[in-house]
Amino acid sequence: MTHKTDEIDPILKVGEVRAAVSYSVSQIYRMIREERFPRPVRLGPGRVGWRRSAVINWLAERPSTGP
Repeated sequence: MTHKTDEIDPILKVGEVRAAVSYSVSQIYRMIREERFPRPVRLGPGRVGWRRSAVINWLAERPSTGP
């Protein structure tokens, strides 16, 4: 199977997700349990990551604040 570079959906590590959403790791996992945050994909034993597009879409769905 071949992929074009622009079709690849990079996988983010928990630290990258944490920086992107400004939540602690424990808050991220709590929100996953509550089904309020995208579930990670399993990459191997003890290793998970999040599709970049899932995190971007989740952020885009957050309501804006302000007047």
